[in-house]
Amino acid sequence: MVLRALVGLFLVLTLGSGALAQTTIRYMTFFPAEIEAEVVAAFERAHPDIVVRMEPAEFGEIFTKLQVAIAGGVAPDVISLNLENYTAFAASGSLLPLDQRIQADGHDLSMYFPTVVDLFRLNGTLYALPATFSDVVLFYNEDLYGQAGLTGPQSSWSWQDMLDAAKKLTRDLSGDGEPDQYGYAVAWWPMYVWLGGGEILDETGTRTLIDSPEAVAGLQAMVDTWLVEGVAPSPAELAAKSDWDRWAEGTLATFPIGPWGLAPFQETPFDWNAAHHPPIARQATFLFSNPLAITSQSENPDAAWEFLKFATGPEGTQIRQDLGYEISPVRDVAASFGRGMERPRDMAVFLEATAYAKSPPAIPQWAEVAAAIDEHLNQAKEGLISVRNAMSNAAIAVQAILDR
Repeated sequence: MVLRALVGLFLVLTLGSGALAQTTIRYMTFFPAEIEAEVVAAFERAHPDIVVRMEPAEFGEIFTKLQVAIAGGVAPDVISLNLENYTAFAASGSLLPLDQRIQADGHDLSMYFPTVVDLFRLNGTLYALPATFSDVVLFYNEDLYGQAGLTGPQSSWSWQDMLDAAKKLTRDLSGDGEPDQYGYAVAWWPMYVWLGGGEILDETGTRTLIDSPEAVAGLQAMVDTWLVEGVAPSPAELAAKSDWDRWAEGTLATFPIGPWGLAPFQETPFDWNAAHHPPIARQATFLFSNPLAITSQSENPDAAWEFLKFATGPEGTQIRQDLGYEISPVRDVAASFGRGMERPRDMAVFLEATAYAKSPPAIPQWAEVAAAIDEHLNQAKEGLISVRNAMSNAAIAVQAILDR
């Protein structure tokens, strides 16, 4: 009896010590909770000694929540970021540098698309690893193109070719003198700066180029799609009905959008496909990426690093990609992108577009810079001021921000 009791006590202590050996980390993310829960569950199966307590947050709230948590000294261990906010958090010292851990573990960065992982180097130091990436291509409504006698955007198309097609695709269906169907909708303005051959800032990130002839020409082409050509809904019209809703109902023929539009539009009543966006002066599109990072306040950085490697590696990114959340930054996983989806037929366009994709400037002041440009560009969008004058005014405001 005594021996049996001792054995029982030993088992209790052993099991108890095993339970106490588990490490819990906190993970705050704006990624879809139901998808990220699958990533967490797979990680915990592979690492039973680590528990991940997920803290979902809305995209519109997470960065404020993170700032408050960091200021209060209660930051989570691992966080998801977007490209626009990453630099500010890294520059403020809120993120843990990863290079020493990468080197010590022999973590192979060559698995990633180089252009994607390099987005998260700040002054030569890597503070995050990409969990997803996306770019923007053209979705086009094949039914509307066919009705207009068009075959769809071709790789040889110029900007003028697209405008000519968009004019044929823009129609007044109700007979009230106003278009009900548009041939094109514009993307976010930086893309047109790049399409026009311009840049927002110089290579050092200290001087604005937003008033350069190339940048102005690209933005002028964008504004002209509704002010002059009448082939795209104006900002006021988009405020009444978004480009997303117009595409879904079949009254928008050509829609610049990323992989986040794949799953929602698989069941549309019309046929559609994807193509490259035509150049203005050069070919360009967006490259976005959402990374994961370890906060510098993490109390369990070793466990956080294990989760970071898994969640941004082949296993974690395959789960997200298969469940329809953007594209894996891991090249071998991205090769299976779109598996199981019928649309678009030309799914490879998403990966091909990475060859010419660009990202907004990686500077801590980017949000402030973008807001300053928006303020002046909005006047040109309404036809109240020329694009050239708007960007001259914007350049003064942006340079003042950069010089502070």
